[in-house]
Amino acid sequence: MPDKGSDGETQRLFLALWPGAAVRGAVAHLARRLVPDGRRVPTQNLHITLAFLGDVTGDARSRMLAIGANLTGSAFALELDRIGCWPRRRISWIAPSQTPATLTRLNRKLREQLRTACLPVPKRRFVPHMTLARGSAPHAFHNVTPVVWSIDRITVVRSYLDPGGARYEILYEWPLQRVNTKGWPSGGGRMPSGNVE
Repeated sequence: MPDKGSDGETQRLFLALWPGAAVRGAVAHLARRLVPDGRRVPTQNLHITLAFLGDVTGDARSRMLAIGANLTGSAFALELDRIGCWPRRRISWIAPSQTPATLTRLNRKLREQLRTACLPVPKRRFVPHMTLARGSAPHAFHNVTPVVWSIDRITVVRSYLDPGGARYEILYEWPLQRVNTKGWPSGGGRMPSGNVE
């Protein structure tokens, strides 16, 4: 069971779209084929970041959870169909060639609620992507057979900076539904079993 944290504890948190095992496996297979080098993100860590909140303590965590209690939105499908590289940042990624309007609206609504709650709001324009590797040499862009991902929740993730690399733990999941009355814990009422697998 994950550690939700005491009021005075600082946790390094971010909000993300977290794929299931089948999507992660399909993406990792494409990365092995088409990303020539770099430090590959472990398959269990693949995700799309919506907002990085940084070090969050009790009061800010309560304000964050209130966002989950009031967030509404519709589930949607995301097609990951393009692999590329940002050469200056040396990051390889997979992304949708077209961002669904539902995701754009959801991200805009989420940013508005973060701003209202006096929580960190990303400064960069939202470009949905899943990082595949860091330290990559520039490589060709590839259009690939879409990996179709059905998204029906936002995850609240805790990040641990271990010597061997980042380790993640899902603390909460917020279901996407038209009417939301509470920020459900993971599984629509079930507590997560532990670290991301």
